[in-house]
Amino acid sequence: AISAEPNELDPHRMKIGPDNFGTWNMFERLFERDLDGVLVPGLATEWEVSDDGREFTVSLREGVLFHDGTPMTAEDAKFSLERYASDENNRYAFNLEGVSVEVVDELTVVVSFPEPNGGFLVGGGWAHIVPRAYAEQGADVLSAAPVGTGAFKFVERTIGEGFTVERFDDYWGDKASYERVEFRFIPDSNARVSALRAGEVDVIDAVPPQLVAGLESDSSVKTVTSVNGDNVWLQFNNRQPDKPWADVRVRQAMAYAIDQETLKEEIQFGLGVLHADVTPLYYGYVEGQPAQYPYDPAKARELLAEAGYADGFEFNFVTQVDGRSPYSAAYGQAVAGYWEAVGLRPNLQILEYSQWVDSIFALDGVLWMLWGSTGTFDPQYRLIAGHTCDGPLTNQCDPDFDAMVEELTQITDLDERAAKYTEIFQYIDDQAYSIYGFTIEGTFAMNTNVNWQPWTGVPYTKMTNAQPA
Repeated sequence: AISAEPNELDPHRMKIGPDNFGTWNMFERLFERDLDGVLVPGLATEWEVSDDGREFTVSLREGVLFHDGTPMTAEDAKFSLERYASDENNRYAFNLEGVSVEVVDELTVVVSFPEPNGGFLVGGGWAHIVPRAYAEQGADVLSAAPVGTGAFKFVERTIGEGFTVERFDDYWGDKASYERVEFRFIPDSNARVSALRAGEVDVIDAVPPQLVAGLESDSSVKTVTSVNGDNVWLQFNNRQPDKPWADVRVRQAMAYAIDQETLKEEIQFGLGVLHADVTPLYYGYVEGQPAQYPYDPAKARELLAEAGYADGFEFNFVTQVDGRSPYSAAYGQAVAGYWEAVGLRPNLQILEYSQWVDSIFALDGVLWMLWGSTGTFDPQYRLIAGHTCDGPLTNQCDPDFDAMVEELTQITDLDERAAKYTEIFQYIDDQAYSIYGFTIEGTFAMNTNVNWQPWTGVPYTKMTNAQPA
């Protein structure tokens, strides 16, 4: 059972994180991450990068078939990369901005960019590879009946209930052990746990932390807890110049008002890794760098008074119901309480997941934000999408910040990239554009008749490695 329903099954039109429940099981990219998060060959077997970092010569894997039985060729790779970059329905097309692809032969492409591109490899090449002939049958064919190269192929979908896949027997790699997998949508966390205990489902994601101990003591259930790639922070709408948080002192005050350590212990039951957004999954992670704002309510009141808000102010604070995250509602309530304690008056709104997603694009206030770096172990795409002036999910515009991110996109050396994005997050922290919380340590649970290990940094049930016990 899954906690949130995919919005889109076309991998080039992903809109929300839960779309990955489908994508990760049915599609593949040129470069992949193994179970431990290490970058490994996917549909590409070899690649060379030009000295200037602009050109990638990619050798494709021989003998790969799509789910419709057609062979994968360089034309499909070219089509997929260019479709990802140009589809008006793709929020993340910026990842391949300016890409051009030359077909050298049936299994070789040269991927070129106008500038050095440091995100192409770490992002797996971004675009999942789809069959050109099939995709060109109609704009929405991949949404209705997706066709990829993955270990599972699509069977059917019922909106509001879930979708089903079956083993692809002609898969080029290790075959899936299960012949058929049904992804059943159960948004209520307690209902998911009850369904597992009743034997109605075999695996569940997003186990509420307060229920983990009880499941661990249940001999019919196994649990696995790991850093799953989802990150939580509080996002101001910094495009509202008439709001109190247009003053950096107010944003800093609201950060000082929150006791992150206590939230971790009391709301998350000790699970999660606190950070100022250089997360444990990012290359170059160093614990405590940058540092979070310490809990200092007196400092918060002082800064609010300096900014002219000694008596506080009223504002909207939006979070989501528990489900996609097992404690989003409780976390929001606790944060609202901290802000009330320093004289602020948050109007807390706990929205259904789809409504919460819509609120990102029409934010009037402060948002509890959840975003993963699934499968990249690198923050570039999230910095662009969520923080730059033209990002599709942004509530911020700072030309100085954008210039730093532009520098990051052109750095190919991993150590240099790590230094640059640490500098960028320090800038965000200094300006308090966001109040960073933690990376989720998420718990999956399964019946003892299933052997399955979650993929490092992936908060979704990618079941290609699941086996009967």
